[in-house]
Amino acid sequence: MQHCTLAPHFSDDRHQWEIPKKSFQGTAAPSGQIHYTGHSRWVTSFQRAGDTRVFVLDSLFSGYPELPASLQIQLAQICGSSDGQLVIHVPSLSTQVMGSECGLYAIANMFEFCHGGFNNVPKEKMTWEFLQDGLRSHLINCFSCDLL
Repeated sequence: MQHCTLAPHFSDDRHQWEIPKKSFQGTAAPSGQIHYTGHSRWVTSFQRAGDTRVFVLDSLFSGYPELPASLQIQLAQICGSSDGQLVIHVPSLSTQVMGSECGLYAIANMFEFCHGGFNNVPKEKMTWEFLQDGLRSHLINCFSCDLL
């Protein structure tokens, strides 16, 4: 994972792209990243070892008519290939109930990827569901747990 502040964003006030001096670095699979797509949206992407596809997990949309431009740039920087082609798969997911839960889902999806939770899911159909009522309190417990 790389720092989310490396993401380019479009300034509505200035009507131009603002691209940080340092950008995302390309990574080899397996890899994962939490992305800020702009307009208060957080999503997760990952690429499994041996799979050329990049999966984008979004708890609000199960299929984009088109990925946000900022996310396209981020994916190209991180997962770009030598032939300039990216195959992006946006599986359907359980959707968030509240409009402010996308960050929770992005973290939960990244945790599942890092711990192998998606390894046994068929590549053509990736559907899973989190217990939404307990997601926020579970994350708070994880951050505040005493590891000693």
